[in-house]
Amino acid sequence: MKQFAAKVSAQNSYQDSKRLQRWGCVAIEVTTRKRCVDAQRFYKGMGFRHTHVNCTKELKR
Repeated sequence: MKQFAAKVSAQNSYQDSKRLQRWGCVAIEVTTRKRCVDAQRFYKGMGFRHTHVNCTKELKR
């Protein structure tokens, strides 16, 4: 599966998703912080599903 990243704006997500489909994309993945409940609600309303949990670890500088 070929993967690449593209900047997609929330304001233009419908048009951007159509553009990405023309490029051959079959899925879009978005990330947001747990505390950004409004953003999660927005993406759910746009048809996104919660599919997995992302784990991160800060490294000491």
